[in-house]
Amino acid sequence: MIVDAGYALLLIALPLAAQIRGWPPFALFAAAALVHGAMAGWHWAELARVKSLLAADTTPLHDTYYVVSPGGLSAGPAAVMAFFGLVTWLQDRLGAMRHPRITFVLFWTLHLAISATLLAPGLIWRVVPPRRYVDYPEAFQVMNSLSLAAALLGQLAVLCLLGLAVWSGIKRWRGS
Repeated sequence: MIVDAGYALLLIALPLAAQIRGWPPFALFAAAALVHGAMAGWHWAELARVKSLLAADTTPLHDTYYVVSPGGLSAGPAAVMAFFGLVTWLQDRLGAMRHPRITFVLFWTLHLAISATLLAPGLIWRVVPPRRYVDYPEAFQVMNSLSLAAALLGQLAVLCLLGLAVWSGIKRWRGS
């Protein structure tokens, strides 16, 4: 739980520090990718530790028991942030970055949407261990609906970032 609180703090603090210092947009994406990647690595290391403990235990378990790791939930955003970090870095180096302020706004939209999307499953896993979805109380439906809305907002931000990158590249190629 303490690690997750530190993760949440770093998720906001690192990109915010980069923006306050006036760093270019790719630095924000790199900071977010670094935090997500580190958390994914920590989750997978924890999963390996738990699996080794389970392997050492000789208690027979039912064949449907499983160990769930949220490492994949952190690896996906890390890859997305790293991709857009690379795209915005290339735009910056090639002189194609036409609208850095729009890129900052789209970064924060995507970043906060990803954070909100990951918040609901993380809280649900802390309260009730993962089981079938019909076992969860009805109150979790609101959290899942908010998570879905945040995911849709994140997808819209991704599409806008891609469109902005293509548009900036075309404007740079035409020389205007």
